[in-house]
Amino acid sequence: MKIISAGSNPKQGVAYLPDGTMVVIDDAERFAGKNLYVDIVFERYLQTAAGRMMFAKLAPKEQKQGKQRKPKQPRGRNANKSQKHHEK
Repeated sequence: MKIISAGSNPKQGVAYLPDGTMVVIDDAERFAGKNLYVDIVFERYLQTAAGRMMFAKLAPKEQKQGKQRKPKQPRGRNANKSQKHHEK
């Protein structure tokens, strides 16, 4: 998920699903407004008069890393060709 803004409580981040459902994510404030995505684990769901809300936490690997992911290196028989092409 992409964290759009900080939540109302300290350290919370807020994201939205495509259908408009708000997702409040614990300990995700540090990712707010950054151009990256984080993996989350959903914990509970709440239906209110104003709409749906979901509560989540960062996936274990996000808690450890907390940084932008690097693109994967190419693999297979064309991996060396693409690397040599960029070196020219």
